[in-house]
Amino acid sequence: MLSIFKECDGLPPNLCSPHRHLILPVLLRLIYFCGLRPNEGRELQSCDIDFDKGILLIRKNKSHKERYVAMSDDVLQMCKNYAIEMGAVWENSALSAFPRRLSRII
Repeated sequence: MLSIFKECDGLPPNLCSPHRHLILPVLLRLIYFCGLRPNEGRELQSCDIDFDKGILLIRKNKSHKERYVAMSDDVLQMCKNYAIEMGAVWENSALSAFPRRLSRII
């Protein structure tokens, strides 16, 4: 896992996916350290991340029940840094926390 995280942390910006280098390190760590299914991480909305309490609200899961997942302090800090870098996403809480295209955050 360490080599996967290292590769993600070193991703360069990409014209086809301009935020990939910001999204992948955070998304992979959320999936791994919080025990999320890949679709649960991908489908997080910015309003599902509670920065004050350090928890995630998982809405769309296999059993169709909502649940809360706690984040460690270092994962929480990574999410806070990501939110600062991706500021436009956090201005509208209905948007995906991990947009697939630039047009989704404008």
